[in-house]
Amino acid sequence: APTRATGHRAELMAARPVVMHDQQFAAMGTSVRIISDGTAAAVERAVERVHDLERRWSRFLPTSEISATNDHAGHPTIVSPETFDLVDRACLAWQVTEGRFDPTLLLELTALGYDRDRTLLEPVHDVAASPTTPRNGPRDRTSRCGEIVLEPALRAVTLPPGVGFDPGGIGKGLAADLIATDLAEAGASWVVVNLGGDMRLAGDRLAEEGWEVTIAGPSGGRLRMHGGGVATSSRAVRRWNHEGIDRHHLLDPRTGRPATTPVESATVLAGEAWWAEIVAKVLVIDPTVQTSNDIDRWNVQAVVFGPGSASGARRATTMNDPPFEPGPSTHQAKGE
Repeated sequence: APTRATGHRAELMAARPVVMHDQQFAAMGTSVRIISDGTAAAVERAVERVHDLERRWSRFLPTSEISATNDHAGHPTIVSPETFDLVDRACLAWQVTEGRFDPTLLLELTALGYDRDRTLLEPVHDVAASPTTPRNGPRDRTSRCGEIVLEPALRAVTLPPGVGFDPGGIGKGLAADLIATDLAEAGASWVVVNLGGDMRLAGDRLAEEGWEVTIAGPSGGRLRMHGGGVATSSRAVRRWNHEGIDRHHLLDPRTGRPATTPVESATVLAGEAWWAEIVAKVLVIDPTVQTSNDIDRWNVQAVVFGPGSASGARRATTMNDPPFEPGPSTHQAKGE
């Protein structure tokens, strides 16, 4: 937990006038919000960096580094430090979660119709409809994530032939981490970066005063945070109709098809937003994680919403510090 500022440092923080910059815009297929007491120039650089990361990471842009890596599967592709870090963390998450998260589901996603920006997809007919493939169904897919070759000295990424890399939500989480870190290192004492529900908080003043984050779920809830990352994953968002069937973007890596799960959404608090995003996704796809030791082992806290109405939804939580306060509210962190 953050320590309370004392002495001269506390006096300086209290005396310094706060000028908050609040930038809201669209990027990475979602809404972005940056709140900071940094300089106007630093905030403008942060906005531009979000757009730069989108240009590097979007699978929908043919000129992006991710598209180039996918187009040259089987051959090494030299990428920027940011993109190498993205792929490296995605592979690490695949290892740590024992395959419950898999960044190599691009071909399966496109086969299900998610081959363009979600704003261009056919909307679902019934958002309550569930896919038909259960978690304990037949295993008919073997991940090849372990075959990805990373060469740090060259910043080269080589995908196995016939494999596509999809950064998915990890890109939003990592972008939030990078932007928040940039602003804090540039002197900001209060930083909140929100990319479509993947949030990173940083800065001395924010650590001192805290920030209330309201989260999505059947009955909503609130968290008082003093730093770190939070992310919400939900199967109610990023849904589309393909060949007369309602789909969602959370694919079961064992089958390559939309996961059937009793979990409606999961919110995870972690040290960094990219890791919170990974675990939130895993908790929705594989509910058995809730009863395992993985939550403690992964060093996160989580609240999971199950089936039911707003008044009778099942809630499982490991959040104790900071406390989770149930109850409806205006959502600041609405997961995707």
